[in-house]
Amino acid sequence: MINLTGNWNYRLDPDDLGEENNWATTLSEFTGGFNIPGSHNDHGIGESYQYDGQLSKENVRHLRQKHKYRGKIWFHKTIEIETYSPKMCYHLLLERVMWQSQVWLNGKFVGVRDSLSVEHVYDLTEYINENNKFELVVCIDNRDIKDINETPSAYTDETQSIWNGMIGRCQIIETAYLRKLSIQILPDSLQKKVQISLTYRLRQPLEGGRMEISLFYQNEPLLTRDEVVSHDGSITWDCQLPAIHLWDEFTPELYSLKVSLKRDQETLYSEFRTFGFRHLSSLDSQLLINHHPTFLRGTIDCCIFPLTGYPSMAEDHWQTIMSTIKSYGLNHIRFHSWCPPEAAFAVADKLGLYLQIEGPIWLDDWMPFVLGDRPDHYDFLPKESERIIRQYGHHPSFCFYSCGNEIRGDFQLLSQTIATLKQKNPQILYTLTSNWDRSVDPEDDLFIAQTVDTIPIRGQYDMDQLIKSTKMSFEKGVNRRQIPVISHEIGQYSVYPSIKEIDKYTGNLLPINFQAIKDDLIRKGMLEQADEFTQESGKLALALYKEEIEAALRTEKMGGFQLLGLNDFTGQSTATVGILDAFWETKDLIAAEEFRQFCQGIVPLALLEKRIWDNQEPFYAGVKIANYQEDIDDAEIQWSLDYGEGVLSGQFNTSISLGVNSLTEEIQLDDLSVIKCHSRVTFQVSLYLKSGIRYSNSWVLWVYATNTETSPTFLHATYPDEKVLARVSQGATLLLEPVAAQMEQAKATNYFPVFWSPVHFTSQEGCGFIFQAMHPLFQSFPTKSYLESQWKSVIETSYSLSYQYLENDFTPLIQVIPNFFNHEKRLLLGEFAYGKGKILISTLNLTGETIETKALKHAIYDYLNHSSDSSLYKIETAELLQLCQVKSDRHYQDLALGKKAMSDSELLPHTASNGNDGKKTKWQAVDQLPGHWWEVDLADTYMFNKIDISFLSSGVYYYSISSSLDGKDYEILVNKTVNSGEDKFVSEPVEGCGRFIRISFGDSETGMSVGFHAFNVYLEETI
Repeated sequence: MINLTGNWNYRLDPDDLGEENNWATTLSEFTGGFNIPGSHNDHGIGESYQYDGQLSKENVRHLRQKHKYRGKIWFHKTIEIETYSPKMCYHLLLERVMWQSQVWLNGKFVGVRDSLSVEHVYDLTEYINENNKFELVVCIDNRDIKDINETPSAYTDETQSIWNGMIGRCQIIETAYLRKLSIQILPDSLQKKVQISLTYRLRQPLEGGRMEISLFYQNEPLLTRDEVVSHDGSITWDCQLPAIHLWDEFTPELYSLKVSLKRDQETLYSEFRTFGFRHLSSLDSQLLINHHPTFLRGTIDCCIFPLTGYPSMAEDHWQTIMSTIKSYGLNHIRFHSWCPPEAAFAVADKLGLYLQIEGPIWLDDWMPFVLGDRPDHYDFLPKESERIIRQYGHHPSFCFYSCGNEIRGDFQLLSQTIATLKQKNPQILYTLTSNWDRSVDPEDDLFIAQTVDTIPIRGQYDMDQLIKSTKMSFEKGVNRRQIPVISHEIGQYSVYPSIKEIDKYTGNLLPINFQAIKDDLIRKGMLEQADEFTQESGKLALALYKEEIEAALRTEKMGGFQLLGLNDFTGQSTATVGILDAFWETKDLIAAEEFRQFCQGIVPLALLEKRIWDNQEPFYAGVKIANYQEDIDDAEIQWSLDYGEGVLSGQFNTSISLGVNSLTEEIQLDDLSVIKCHSRVTFQVSLYLKSGIRYSNSWVLWVYATNTETSPTFLHATYPDEKVLARVSQGATLLLEPVAAQMEQAKATNYFPVFWSPVHFTSQEGCGFIFQAMHPLFQSFPTKSYLESQWKSVIETSYSLSYQYLENDFTPLIQVIPNFFNHEKRLLLGEFAYGKGKILISTLNLTGETIETKALKHAIYDYLNHSSDSSLYKIETAELLQLCQVKSDRHYQDLALGKKAMSDSELLPHTASNGNDGKKTKWQAVDQLPGHWWEVDLADTYMFNKIDISFLSSGVYYYSISSSLDGKDYEILVNKTVNSGEDKFVSEPVEGCGRFIRISFGDSETGMSVGFHAFNVYLEETI
């Protein structure tokens, strides 16, 4: 082997002049100093990114390369071959290249390779002779040579980066006689045998040659076979074993194969492969591995390498990543539209991780083109898929394959590609594409989607129910398919970006997005709260991830879930949705062992109708056990309700089979009167094995006691007029509850955090709230410093006020955590000193009839009746009046009213023009299939800031709203999933400019109608 790592000469070719001017022979123009393995960024080659210091959509798109370069780079290295022999064969191996490579040796063109997923290998044998010095030239072009768009993880600046260079192994492999050797391994766990197929070519006849094939288990030899070889040929060996050890997540048992070309007793060449015995199948939609019911607990890997900007080729790096994933109880990784290197498979084999590999394709209908729109698609996708299967298919961890992510276009091409792959490797389960609610293709072995026949299979579609109880499950959707159903990209709950992460970026990528966010925090006087924003928003997101995971685990026969994600996504306008950061390092939100309580092979699951209880009512809970590990003959179930001053508990015994077990025993209490005061309680269910191993899970509940009426001894007002303030200045206490409709700065508050990114899916909503939990007011209304579900009914009917102009030493009792693109100081509860008195400003809705609302109102009244805090922020009259600024009169001009409208579909007589005619008519599409659109031509270019839609149905719609100046190029303003509610009405605050406004519909719930009674585009003007 000739090692080619180290210094190479290079020459930049951004204008494509090299081939025309024969650069492969004009080597004097090359410059030294490019170290291989490495990328252009490692060497400071390319255009530097200039940051303008602003928080803009462009600056938060993704991490930025320190140096950006698109085009060809020519590389040259002089190599010496000291022991040439005509019997020797020589192959150049480049482990990973982006994208196309071309090779010349001594000025002669050798060939071209264009894989994004496998090694680039060139046979140099015919070009090497007795001359011992050779000029090797490699030209690499990192442009989009196959028209796949810059969206898949394999080729994008959104996550890794679009780099140029060579990474991983770079070498010339020298072999005696052996010109080509291909090995296919097909283990058959049912028959306890393995079929080994070899195809080989020799450079010249080999006298006394033989191929020795040896099988090992844990380095112990099992069987060996010798075959005489003298020229080109093939060998097939059906190797029968008396017994086998199965590979899975619990026992990742590995075998190895050694193939050696020998001449008599001399070994001329050896090659090794690792494999395992595992059988993938399904029965009645239940995923089976080795005939064992299996549930995929997965996360997504989007090729995020924030230091280098390109994937690691080293096992130790992948050991760190995959050990972390496994420590959080996950058993599955989906490689989103890319294929990892050999090192990743090797580590996954050892750890027992189930990998889903994908082709480098992500072509959705919101992109410039879809699959099949470019001729290269019909050649590149099938070939690239076959290359992936051929190179990595022997790994037992390689369990699933998809052609790519969210592919639209020619599904016949996808089906034909998968059919070919199945013939080559039937040991893998396949699906045409990850995501899309669609008909099952005959080649689909798996169904990966968000909905099934428009029925949701992830919690996002009914968030209210997700947190109201602990009983959500997805059987209704799962049961509509006969193949395993896996929930696609669950979660995506935004965590406020960790500003302190900036210091970790010491490599090729610049955290411009994080820096822009930090700089805006500084301008707004909010930087000191950044870590708090991350922690408290993270705790809310974590709680929602727990509910999503448990809902999937409660679902019988579900194939599993794929989180998006355990770690952050650095692209698509900065989607910091992870429990871990982009470096796979903790944000200190939860320890791995705590996460495993609700995410591992055995998980206890409580079935609770609600989370908020009156202490006088009966308490009842059912129990499910999600068991994908082993049958349990005699398990002891223990439960407890810990309310701080005591614990209620009980136990019973039962047997647990594989799958989802609904236990017949129910936990019941006549009442909770032993809990005398409002309490945050922990309900825990534990399963004990005879071995002493315990599996526990817990849920936070709230128990409220009956309140005695509290008569206020304080003033109560909705506006701070002169008379009220005069009394306060003399020592009175005031509860000030401004009316939302009258407040200039009022903004409605929402319980759930921003989905994915507030820029990618335009949103002004926050990421949770901060509560001063140790404040005396909350002694009788227990709360954590972060948002939990006892606040939901209050928060969703309340509003917030801006306090941006107050001094930084003011801290609200309840503060909105802003999203990173809309920094603003906003409060729901704030306490001030005014003169000799005190004012508590509350924008909380305390008029509700829920027990938690009544308890909160009682706590506020009781506090105001008895408090005497003198260390409050002293608010001036002008500040108070600005805080409670009365709304100006406004005029809303509907720019869309009566303007020309068009659509792709009309269910007559409900034509497109009915959607904006100002009457009680409607536009309706002929069906609810995704892809329908409606558009209005405003007749001129306008600025607008609000769009109202009166939908036809109550339920979940997925839609995008775009604007265009010319009707050709569109900018997405809104892209979201939303529940239209009982009033079927959605209002979208936007900042847009355009003439053509289009709404495009994706999936919607079963039975809903696609269309609306009114689509209003408003320009809001102050009179």
